[in-house]
Amino acid sequence: MKINSLVLLATCALALVNSCLADGVYYIRPDAGGTKDGSDWNNAYTALPKAMQRGSTYYIADGSYSKHSFDAPEASAQTITVRKATDADHGTDEGWAPAYGDGVAEFPGLTFNTDWWILDGAGRKHPDSGCGLRITNMVDLSTLVTLEGKRSHITIRCVELAGDAALEKRITGIYGVQGPSHIEIQHCHIHDLFGVPFHFIDATNILIEFCLIARTKSTAEWHTAGIQARGCTALTVRYNKWEDINGTAVIVSGSGNSSRWNVHGNIFLRGNVGHGMVADNDWDTIEDVLVSGNIIVGHRGNAGMNFFKSKGRITIVDNVWYDNSWISFSGVTTQDYNHFSNCKFPFAFQPASHETPVRRGEDANYSIVKTSPFSDLAKGDFSLSRDALQAITHEKK
Repeated sequence: MKINSLVLLATCALALVNSCLADGVYYIRPDAGGTKDGSDWNNAYTALPKAMQRGSTYYIADGSYSKHSFDAPEASAQTITVRKATDADHGTDEGWAPAYGDGVAEFPGLTFNTDWWILDGAGRKHPDSGCGLRITNMVDLSTLVTLEGKRSHITIRCVELAGDAALEKRITGIYGVQGPSHIEIQHCHIHDLFGVPFHFIDATNILIEFCLIARTKSTAEWHTAGIQARGCTALTVRYNKWEDINGTAVIVSGSGNSSRWNVHGNIFLRGNVGHGMVADNDWDTIEDVLVSGNIIVGHRGNAGMNFFKSKGRITIVDNVWYDNSWISFSGVTTQDYNHFSNCKFPFAFQPASHETPVRRGEDANYSIVKTSPFSDLAKGDFSLSRDALQAITHEKK
């Protein structure tokens, strides 16, 4: 009995040690001295370590870092968190200086080779504010974040993905084409890509929310979109701002059958796409799509919703269009209670009479209502004006 008790005691002690290691907090600073074992800010790692502990948090200071692959083997559902350090949230005070957290930590690319990760740039709670983590790579045909293999349970939050401001280098934002699942992208700023900000194939349970995605380039030789989603199921895109997106569509279903999409509360501002804000590219089927509560302003391509291979249950309701050069719908099951102002429609498309009155022109129909429905569009205030609210309320009666 005594031997068994000692064995039990040793086993419990070992489990406690392993638990403490698994729940550890480590620190990374590129110019750190000391032991470089990550134990505090004086002795921080100078780069993200190759062997990272499951269940741990890694605080990272300002500075430039090397390209990194996240390879730590999974252990049940234990997550590893990599978080940008700030003066308000930096773990230990040992060796800390506010200058370590008032800028950005920059990488030339990140790859996820295993599951259960949180990448948190910290602090960004509004689409127009900054991010603590920045990923950029000026190499042509580069990818900023790669989900290698069938990745799952990865959260990317408050991260800036910056392409080429000149829009000459072909750069992809987040690339997961081998069946990723349970991927969450939140409060990110993704901009200046001669390429696709999001490219998913055979993906399930993808969430993109509260992000600002701005300025993409598309050509006949290098065709792009805002989201290229091929054969994707359970895609939720909500409360994002999309500015100057060019290509096939802002959100497009490519080859592979797609279903269960929810596109809600987004602002689609300017840009030029061929098939519409949400669409397919006439390859494979799509069904069970809800597009609601979105605002579409100033598009010079097709600002509509077109599902050429629709299998049904495509619902387009409660959206607001203003100052768009062309709007067409196809493959839509239910269209109602949308509001159109200063828009042009092909003869084949007729908004419901309570959605907007139209006049017939020589080349198309035009909405009779011309005024902006927003409180202060010049200042970026997209809340609906009192007159617009009254008109829309009347339309719904």
